[in-house]
Amino acid sequence: MKTSWLCVLLFFAVAPVRGATVKIASPDRAKTFADGDVVEHSLVWNSKDRALSAYIRFSNYLYANQDEPAAAESFIFQLRGVTLDPKTHELYAGGEHGERVVVATIRKHFLGHYVQPAAGTVVLILKHSGEVTAILTVDNNQKPCGMCGHWLVRESGVSLENFIRSWFGGSAN
Repeated sequence: MKTSWLCVLLFFAVAPVRGATVKIASPDRAKTFADGDVVEHSLVWNSKDRALSAYIRFSNYLYANQDEPAAAESFIFQLRGVTLDPKTHELYAGGEHGERVVVATIRKHFLGHYVQPAAGTVVLILKHSGEVTAILTVDNNQKPCGMCGHWLVRESGVSLENFIRSWFGGSAN
């Protein structure tokens, strides 16, 4: 009898746990250079508004010339639904099944604070003909990876609205 209980306990101890996921599409859209490139990006926590945003800067440096000088444009994309835990300095959102999913952590350094994305956090910068939006996704099944990037730029062959509707299964906002 003890052996069977031990087997049951071992089964539940090693059974795979389904990871939590979060998808947050920014309601913000921006219009920038159609062939521009992302030259800077970061997650920013606004403690006054208690809101997480993606800061993204674009440049036309790839095709700048005498007729069209190099220029840059910066945009802020709100990522709604993220909350700060003041004790742990973790930023989290509600997962698909209501669980708490860590999105990022606020870290200190000698110049102040910065937001460090959690393992499994990716910010997708989606572009279509110069129209841009940001989508934050978290999959906490991801293992920490020093070589993995947290930012991904994708040129879309479909409109942003149609892509977001297909991905989220409904409204684009």
